[in-house]
Amino acid sequence: MKILLRLSIILDIFIYICFFIGFALGIVGVEIGFHMIGFIFRYGLIIFIAGILLKLVVIILSFSRNKHTFSIALSSMLRLLIIGGLIAGIYYIGKIMSAVG
Repeated sequence: MKILLRLSIILDIFIYICFFIGFALGIVGVEIGFHMIGFIFRYGLIIFIAGILLKLVVIILSFSRNKHTFSIALSSMLRLLIIGGLIAGIYYIGKIMSAVG
């Protein structure tokens, strides 16, 4: 159970690093930043779903046994949903602006 939780948190950290560092590097014109953002827009949904599924398994397994692990998984899932919504919003706005312009 703890291995699943750690794996899901590693996936979250990977998404956060690729998005925020890639966005910052892309703003200053470094090419690797654009690749990081492109990776998140292309494969982020798969990583996002894998992270959510791992967290749901941990939440179900730790619901009655370990409240500390349950709270960590729940708060981590909340953060992942917020960041996922932010990434999806930016992707949607970019898609609309590309279609208009």
